[in-house]
Amino acid sequence: MITTETPTWEAAFELFLGLEQETRLILRRAASAALVAEGAEEVGSSDINHYLYRRFCAAGSWEEVLIEFAG
Repeated sequence: MITTETPTWEAAFELFLGLEQETRLILRRAASAALVAEGAEEVGSSDINHYLYRRFCAAGSWEEVLIEFAG
C-alpha cells in the first residue's frame, strides 16, 4: 500500500530507537558530516535530529536513509 502521509516525529524516532545502536550511530555521524558539507559551522543534536527526520520522510525508512548515505 502506497501512502503519501508524512510520518510523525514520534513515529519516525520510535523506529529509529528500534535500530541497533551501531546503526543509529552511523546515521547520526553521516547526518553530521552531511550538514558540515552543506556549510554548517556548528552541528548540534537537534540539527542532526531534524536532518535525519527530513531524510526519513523523503526516503520512507531508516534502511533507505542508510543506503542513501552509503551511496
